[in-house]
Amino acid sequence: MNKRKSQTKSYNTTLLTTGKIILEIHYGHFSREWWIATENNINDQATRLVPIRLGMQTLTKLNSYEFIIVVLGADIEITPGPRYQANCYFINNELINGDICTNSSFAITSLYKRLFGTKTKFSGPLVMGFDQEIIVEKLLKDVKFQPFEFFVGRLQIVVFGIGISNSQEWNYAGEGYQSSFIDNVNKKLFLYVQTFTAKKSDVWSQVDYKPKFDANKLFGVDNEYTQTLISKLQIPSCTPEEWNNLPLLQQIFEYHLKKRTISDVNWMGFIENWKNQQSEIIELRISLMQLYGSESL
Repeated sequence: MNKRKSQTKSYNTTLLTTGKIILEIHYGHFSREWWIATENNINDQATRLVPIRLGMQTLTKLNSYEFIIVVLGADIEITPGPRYQANCYFINNELINGDICTNSSFAITSLYKRLFGTKTKFSGPLVMGFDQEIIVEKLLKDVKFQPFEFFVGRLQIVVFGIGISNSQEWNYAGEGYQSSFIDNVNKKLFLYVQTFTAKKSDVWSQVDYKPKFDANKLFGVDNEYTQTLISKLQIPSCTPEEWNNLPLLQQIFEYHLKKRTISDVNWMGFIENWKNQQSEIIELRISLMQLYGSESL
């Protein structure tokens, strides 16, 4: 994984608890608060994000003492994002609890200052190991969709869901596509969230305060990396559990095989026989001979 090259200090951090991915939090309206960038742009198209998991705990030694940072749930009256608490096993192994903060850097810096009386400042994400590949890999485990971000002008766009449709007007984005951005209007911050449903909606045209960009650009639909993901989703596929879905199988056959096979070959029968046999393993050569005849192989 490509990382941003920097001269900042790297810490020896241990991930004590991975924490949880919560659907309503990590893929909800405020999901942008629960992911963090740890790598370079993908060919200047986008930056993939890593989850700040609820309940994750990291341990780092600072000044020979063990500091643990815990990710806590949001207090919606203060912030929709994660809160952090730093704790330290201090002299005589006494556990000292820090204040609960909305910023990981402030959480660790304030506790360190309280214990040692110094003005040393720490980067919370670095102390928590978000720059370390082994920790990032654990945090991404079982993540079904990895959100990404990019900029349109000064606006930071976050895409946290992908779906497809047949709509050229939407650049083939569809149900399941979700993105958001924050804009400053008259010194007030507005969060804009776009969620595609099966039915077209013209809500965007009714918004009073909106940046002067095309809606498809603002919500990331025409971003190059977005279009790469949409193109992949447009390639039909199925699992063995979906082999009873004949329209889907026909679609897959027409996409992958129709132009490469003899027109009268019964590929649907081949799949049906494979599905109904007791063993999941098939002797491919014999099966192909039955389809094409022995002289063709």
